[in-house]
Amino acid sequence: MSDTSSCGIHPSVRLALLDLDGTLYRGHQPMDGAAQFVEQLRFHHIQPVFFTNNATRSRDEAALHLRQLGFAVASSEVYSSAMAASTLLSSTFALTCGSVVAYIGQSGLREALQSSGYHPVHPRDPLWSIEKDQAAAVVVGLDMDVSYRQLAEVADVIRRTDAFLLTNADAQFPSETGLYPGNGAIGAFLQTASKRVPRIAGKPSPQFAELALRQFGVRPEEAVVVGDNLETDMACGLAAKINSFFVRTGISTTDAELSRWRQRFSENGHTLCVYDSIAQIPFLDEPSL
Repeated sequence: MSDTSSCGIHPSVRLALLDLDGTLYRGHQPMDGAAQFVEQLRFHHIQPVFFTNNATRSRDEAALHLRQLGFAVASSEVYSSAMAASTLLSSTFALTCGSVVAYIGQSGLREALQSSGYHPVHPRDPLWSIEKDQAAAVVVGLDMDVSYRQLAEVADVIRRTDAFLLTNADAQFPSETGLYPGNGAIGAFLQTASKRVPRIAGKPSPQFAELALRQFGVRPEEAVVVGDNLETDMACGLAAKINSFFVRTGISTTDAELSRWRQRFSENGHTLCVYDSIAQIPFLDEPSL
């Protein structure tokens, strides 16, 4: 049941930034009605953008995973925090093509760095002991196989560089069996060990949304954010001045917390809508947001 029957997606919306984990699916289980919601977006001529803090998969891998769960997705519709991090290395830290970037993460982050022209090196790489000294930046994404010793070596590189980026600072992420520690937990370890504060590339950074909107040529007032996490998805929407939809299928929250977030959106001239699931979000015939 929704909190208000008049809260929905109105005809002026051209693009929807859709969170993945906890919103469209959990692990290998799609949320009921989520694939149909994406179809409805397309029916209403609204571009879905699969907008994820998950930097472990490449665009092709993320799109394939979604297709296997029943979603109609093109790789070009995926926008990840790994892609945002790669963009920030040049736009914010002025790294040039060919720069060595030390990283913690999986194939999605490595591919994003390579696609942007950087030379990524991981502590597992054969030439790590030589190339780490050439690193101009460190980017950290979720890596379930990273060891204490590898983290210690990366912390040492962070202390010697000016650019320290987290793909995202999610403390937890939902799985089929419960909540797992997220990339924010790894980032907290490295921040403590290096005494350096990282920049966040993904949600809740408004730049993440701005970069995605710029790619599709859409203004904030023509977009919506849909997600399950107040501290990342909704905070990103608020910071980027985008009306947002919170669904109760991922990170748990209380009515009091939702009330506070609604007030924050309202004070900034924007709307936060709340539904039990993505399938319940209506498409309005007349503008009302």
